[in-house]
Amino acid sequence: MRDKQWMFPTESALCRLKMPAGVIFLALCSLCASHATVVVDNTSDTASQVNAVGSQNGSVYADAAPFMSGTGNLDLVQVALLLDCSYVSLPGPENFKLQLWTDNSGLPGSLLTTFTGPSDHNSGIPNTHPGPVTFSTNYLLSSNTPYWLVASAPGNSSDKQFDWSATGDSTQTDASGWSIESNLADQANGGSWTYEPYGAQLQFSITAAPEPNLFAYLFTGLACMNGFRRLRK
Repeated sequence: MRDKQWMFPTESALCRLKMPAGVIFLALCSLCASHATVVVDNTSDTASQVNAVGSQNGSVYADAAPFMSGTGNLDLVQVALLLDCSYVSLPGPENFKLQLWTDNSGLPGSLLTTFTGPSDHNSGIPNTHPGPVTFSTNYLLSSNTPYWLVASAPGNSSDKQFDWSATGDSTQTDASGWSIESNLADQANGGSWTYEPYGAQLQFSITAAPEPNLFAYLFTGLACMNGFRRLRK
């Protein structure tokens, strides 16, 4: 049996497309969005503990979870954490923040981007039990590279914290090369990061899409062919 072959449309076929460039661009954007997929996920594993983010016992903690990107440059578009808020009194605000950091010899290195998403109970973080809380960004990840998700919240005079679920189960759904790494790092009162060899993974999923430049190149090529067709008339 012959293998199926993908045939790219010929120049003459593309020239016969009488769609405005803007319509083609929107179609390509839609195609990019439709190709976003979950590349790594351990949120279905049974939680074995929770890790505090924010104020606890007089200190303010930040937690960080390591992951490895897979093959090919992909655009990071969404992260969902298993998260809740255990305030002494509701509502907050507590101003939860999620960021993407580089890796520096097995610990968080430097800030790359800050996600947008809920910041407290009022804006969508559950306060009864950990649930998937979605945060968005648009950041191009390098291939086969370690990164850290860093969660933080400012401290105050009372013990108000967020709980990020962790699991001792190493089972995860992942695309080629992607992985959620075991163990984590934490930071107390803005000090140095400390590696915590708990053998557990903080729970989250990552959604990524093909590199946007790929679709930009397609759009540019279609636009050039359309211009060439007009010049020939």
